[in-house]
Amino acid sequence: MTRRRRRVIVAAVAAVVVLVVTAVLAVSCSGGDDEPSKQRPAAVTLDTTLVPYKGDGFSVSYPRGWRKFSGLTVVQDAQFEVGVLRSPEFGPESSLDVLVGNAAFPLSVLVDDWLEVGTRLADFKLESKRQLLVSDVIAYEVRTSYRIERKGGGTLPVRQVDVFAVTAKKRLVDVRVTVTADRYNDTAPLIRSIVSSFRPR
Repeated sequence: MTRRRRRVIVAAVAAVVVLVVTAVLAVSCSGGDDEPSKQRPAAVTLDTTLVPYKGDGFSVSYPRGWRKFSGLTVVQDAQFEVGVLRSPEFGPESSLDVLVGNAAFPLSVLVDDWLEVGTRLADFKLESKRQLLVSDVIAYEVRTSYRIERKGGGTLPVRQVDVFAVTAKKRLVDVRVTVTADRYNDTAPLIRSIVSSFRPR
C-alpha cells in the first residue's frame, strides 16, 4: 500500500471520529456565542472524585459526578462515554470519550493524519502536541480548539484534549476530554487528573 493510499484511508476513519462530535453538539446546543452570559446556565458542580474505567488493555479514571447521557451521544463510536449536561437546552458542558480501534500504522502517523482531518473544523487550532511515556508505553497528548455551528445559529468555541496510545494488543486508544471553552480554565485541573490516570498496557 502506498503512503498516499494509507493516509487517505486513515484520514477517512479519523473524519468519522472528529466530525461526529460537531454534528451532535450542534444539534444539542441552541443560541449563538454572542448571547448575554446571563442567558447561559450556570456551570454544574458535581462530585469530582475519580473512579476507574477498565477497558481491554487500558484503564482511565473519570469524575464520579460525570454520568452517561440520556438520549444523547457525543461520539457515536465511543466505547465509553460520560459527561456533564449543563441543561437540556444548552447541551453537554463536558464529556469524556474513550475510542478504540486498530493500530494499523505507527502511532505518530495516526496522530498526524487525525490532526490533518481536524483542520476541516472552523477556526481549528493545534494548541499543543507532546509525546509522553505512560507506563513504559509511548503516547501523545494533543490539545486543540475549534468552533462548531449551533442549531439556533452562531457558533460554540470548544476545547479538546486527546491522549493516544497503542496497547500491547495493537489497539489504538484515544482518551478524549471535550469541554466548552468557557469552562476550560475551571476544568483544567480535572482534565489533568483524567489524563494522568490513563494507563495503557
